[in-house]
Amino acid sequence: YGIDLLAKKRYLNFTSLVSYSLAKNDLDFEELNEGITFPNNIDIRHNVSFVQTARIKDFEFSLNWKFRTSTPYTPADGLVTNPLNPFNASINFEPLNSARLTNYHRMDFSGKYKFRLFSEEENDAVVGLTVLNLYNQRNLLNRTYRIIQNVADGSLSLREIDRISLE
Repeated sequence: YGIDLLAKKRYLNFTSLVSYSLAKNDLDFEELNEGITFPNNIDIRHNVSFVQTARIKDFEFSLNWKFRTSTPYTPADGLVTNPLNPFNASINFEPLNSARLTNYHRMDFSGKYKFRLFSEEENDAVVGLTVLNLYNQRNLLNRTYRIIQNVADGSLSLREIDRISLE
């Protein structure tokens, strides 16, 4: 369940837009997680976006700031090994989606210029430039785990792998 709100205001050559989403997305399966409800992988509770656009003759500039609360993930707390075969292990996970990654935010800039290729043509040509993540925010998108075997002694270890957004 959730709600989306959007406000847009134009004044002369400026346009401002603010959007907000509140959502709760839980899963409930009798056969999974001992029947206990848990957050969906895409459960983002709060999502806010501010957009400011300015038009000056044939130029258009835009700033867009996005913020969203963290997404859930399932943490791992170690390896489970078989005493008869220590080189065969599995990952021991905590309850499904029982932890959350860090909050996400970034600012993007874009600019474009409209011009005519030929004076007789009615179609405009547009050239643009976009800079994503203007202030170089390091956002954590996803976390997974792998079992890694040490080449030297054959021992196994748990590796946490984080997927990071573009900086």
